[in-house]
Amino acid sequence: MLSPKVSIILPNYNHAPFLQQRLDSILNQSFQDFELILLDDASSDDSLGILQSYAQHPKVSHFIVNEQNSGSPFIQWQKGLALAKGEYVWIAESDDIAEHTFLEKLIPLFNQDSNISVVISDYSLVDESGAYLKKRTNVEIKSKCSKRMIIEHFCTGNPIVNVSRSIIKTDYLCKISWTTVINYKYAGDWLIWCMILSDSCIEFHPEKLSHYRIHKNSTSNKAKKEGLFFTEGLEIYEWINKNIPIPIKDKIKIYIRWKKKINKYNLNLEIQTKTNNQLKIIFKPIAFYRIMNLLLSLKRFF
Repeated sequence: MLSPKVSIILPNYNHAPFLQQRLDSILNQSFQDFELILLDDASSDDSLGILQSYAQHPKVSHFIVNEQNSGSPFIQWQKGLALAKGEYVWIAESDDIAEHTFLEKLIPLFNQDSNISVVISDYSLVDESGAYLKKRTNVEIKSKCSKRMIIEHFCTGNPIVNVSRSIIKTDYLCKISWTTVINYKYAGDWLIWCMILSDSCIEFHPEKLSHYRIHKNSTSNKAKKEGLFFTEGLEIYEWINKNIPIPIKDKIKIYIRWKKKINKYNLNLEIQTKTNNQLKIIFKPIAFYRIMNLLLSLKRFF
């Protein structure tokens, strides 16, 4: 049998309320050259019954249920990638929704340039019921290629919010260091983008073809509560700093952005202490750290 053009990996954990809508939005795609890989990470809700009802669909190539929770969504991503036969991979998170033209409109963008490793659509936010939300807080990437893009956009946050709105060339995903990525609970996708896009390109489609669901059990909400954005995010910056030369002027701006973010959120004492200790280690020598704190206290850069 011929390999499918796209391998769709659906990793699920306790998203029973959203699964049917998600699966229908995938299986009803206008572009049908794909396989669907269903993965459940030992859900404790009604997810298994819903997934089983779709498991015999001809597009489903694998249905795997973990006996114990893996502890990281990125372990599931890696498992799905090992099974994928397609030229492209779509990691379709189980609580999101896609327009039926998502694949049809994004796949052709790869033909524009052989250096394109990722294509991504614009997106909307929806709540638990699927109603649209107006709030958008992230800043889109302006440049599309080069290490400069990583310095400008990935040092203090992940501008590619929601992996569901992206399609990635399988070859690029296979080259990254998964042994490093799977150590993360929250920021693994952030690191994946840095690893892939430091020497390849990204292309955008302006239509809102993906709908990112915001709810109390979402990964982003859990990460904020646990402080993972800061503890893991600073580790991502450290990886960038080790692998891409960053001019001192940029380091100053990056340091200030991190301090502003830390001050903005009401972190508990343990996380705040850990984060500030990370800053001391990453922004060394210590003289740099002290000078920057002094400048911040004088509000010179505000």
